[in-house]
Amino acid sequence: MRSTLMTDPTIYSVASALAELHLEDVGLNVNWHDVPISESLREEVWKGVRRRYWELPSYRLPIARMGL
Repeated sequence: MRSTLMTDPTIYSVASALAELHLEDVGLNVNWHDVPISESLREEVWKGVRRRYWELPSYRLPIARMGL
């Protein structure tokens, strides 16, 4: 069985939006930066791992700052 939580782009987008809402609730402003993950690096990292939990081509890095 494959975990779809972090491998489905739609679910990942919704999870990111929810994280942003929660961070805003505690007074943090969030900027997102897409960090591409090269195909060769993805294969190397998962070598020998049975159950990959990340298969998307990029990672959305949240940068949160206190809103003053």
